[in-house]
Amino acid sequence: MVGGRRTSFGGKLLESVIGALTLKGLTECPYREYRQHQGDMFDTANERLLISNYPYTTIFGTPGRREYYIKSPEWQGELECKFQNTGGSTDEKMLYVAETLRRGDEDHLVVVHGGDWWEDKRGKHIIKWMKRESESLRDQYGKQLVVLDVPGFFKWANKTWQ
Repeated sequence: MVGGRRTSFGGKLLESVIGALTLKGLTECPYREYRQHQGDMFDTANERLLISNYPYTTIFGTPGRREYYIKSPEWQGELECKFQNTGGSTDEKMLYVAETLRRGDEDHLVVVHGGDWWEDKRGKHIIKWMKRESESLRDQYGKQLVVLDVPGFFKWANKTWQ
C-alpha cells in the first residue's frame, strides 16, 4: 500500500469489495480497535462491522489473520479476496482457505475471486472444486463456504443487506 491506498490489482479487488459493503452500511474497524472497545460501542444487536486483520488459528496451529470478519445481524463470518491474472500460487491457496474453514472454529467464509486467470481452464477447475468443497463442508460439517466472482459478490451483498 502506498500513501494509504491499495495499489495492486488484488488490493483494488479488496477495495471494491469493502467499498460495496460500506455502501451497505457496514463500518470498517481494525481488530485491535474492536477488541479494545468490545462490550461498549460495538456491543449492540444492530452492529454492522467489517473487522480487518481478524485472527484465526491456521491448520498448523499457529496464529493467522483473515483479511476481514463481517459481523452483522444479516450475516456473520470471514471474508477473503483472491485476485489472479496469471498462473501461480493463489489457486493453491484456495485449497488452504477451504481447509482452514473445515478445521477452524468459524462456520462461515465468503471467498471473492477476481482476475482473468479464474476464466482460464485450470482456474475454472479450481472454482468448480471450491463449489463442490462448499457442498461437502455444508453436508459434513454444517459450515458455509460462499465462493463468488465479483459480479456474484455484488448480487450476494445486495441480497444479504437489502
